[in-house]
Amino acid sequence: MTQELLNMEQLGGVAGGTKLETTEDCEFLNSLNGSIRRYSITDIGIHDYDDKVRSAWAKLGVSVIVDSGNFFSNGDANKYYVNGKQVSQEAARQHAMQVFGKQMTREDWNW
Repeated sequence: MTQELLNMEQLGGVAGGTKLETTEDCEFLNSLNGSIRRYSITDIGIHDYDDKVRSAWAKLGVSVIVDSGNFFSNGDANKYYVNGKQVSQEAARQHAMQVFGKQMTREDWNW
């Protein structure tokens, strides 16, 4: 049996969704253009910020179905769309950076 490492996009497809994914959306969008606060996973579990996350992505040309769940459940994987085509979270990030004109690495926003 061989071991293979997954890249971040592949890992996102496996791990997908829920509060953690939405938390990462907030971190990324906050660092990119300040369009949303950096909500913690606890904030997202207690309060419903799904509409704010959707709105922040929409400003960058990405439609998102956000389901962060609630305090007791994780919800479902977020679904990202660019020009009507479903894309990965990483592809949505790349599109947003292109639209905004700012490139970042994961280290730039995941702190």
